[in-house]
Amino acid sequence: MRVLMQNRPKELWTGGDMIQLEKTQEALDLLGLDVSFNGQPLFTPALYLQTFDIVHLWNFSMEWTRYQVWAATKHKRKIVCSMIYHETDKFISYDEQQIMIDACHAFIFLSQGELERAKRHLQIPEDKIHIVENGIDASWFNKPDKNKHGDYVLTVGRIEDAKGQLATSKACKNLGIQYICAGQIMDEKIAKSIQDNGGILFGNASPDDLRTLYAHAQCVVLASMHEIFPLCVMEAGSQGTNIVLTKGSEWKDIPGVELCTFNNVASIQKAIEKSILKPKNKAFQKKLKEMTWESVAKRINNIYNNI
Repeated sequence: MRVLMQNRPKELWTGGDMIQLEKTQEALDLLGLDVSFNGQPLFTPALYLQTFDIVHLWNFSMEWTRYQVWAATKHKRKIVCSMIYHETDKFISYDEQQIMIDACHAFIFLSQGELERAKRHLQIPEDKIHIVENGIDASWFNKPDKNKHGDYVLTVGRIEDAKGQLATSKACKNLGIQYICAGQIMDEKIAKSIQDNGGILFGNASPDDLRTLYAHAQCVVLASMHEIFPLCVMEAGSQGTNIVLTKGSEWKDIPGVELCTFNNVASIQKAIEKSILKPKNKAFQKKLKEMTWESVAKRINNIYNNI
């Protein structure tokens, strides 16, 4: 079976969806499928597209996906979409999204919460719905290096308004705890404000550096406006680190997590205080060890074979 995965060009963005795509592709290759990636959303040559049995799209409600659906439909390819659903009609109207839904053959959601988010706006046939959680590499469970940073609270992700790092930096300043942000700077103004509050900007970090940062953090905070199925929460959980997560997350069944409200400094501060007093989160760590990319690939391969 030949599968074409399509998303935006990799060089334009770093994010969890690209990690999810790459790890899924690698695991499907190991199962014996022939999987390719193409990041050119506006022009996919017909002769190239017709060599694939299935087109697997990512990020349903983003503008580039509309063109990818159109091209795959025109050439009568089977279409599977890993939704990563953003509840917005900013890029594609909900009427157009419904047309795209009607053209696709299977939809993969990361959680029931993400599915419900989409169902608020779209009519999705039940027989096309599949829920497949993300996986995690076994290497995240390796023993970390020694702590070089003292006591700190950590956030990993793009530094931008929607991720809530500025409010988190204010909460940490109030608590007298060092705050570290690892990730690509998308908003220079917010980055400077975080530094003004005493936060440290670590930049993009290697998996080895991140594993060490996760393992020795007093807690990891993801106080975003919304989250679907954040990989950084899985990575932190692999080391048993306690987690503060936004109430706007669609992933609900994480044992031991403390919840906070986006942009509410008092709420974030209270959640951090509770989290740093807890013992290591062994329950979540145990659950994560069962969530492999191999199991993800097997479930997705089964979806391919049944459309």
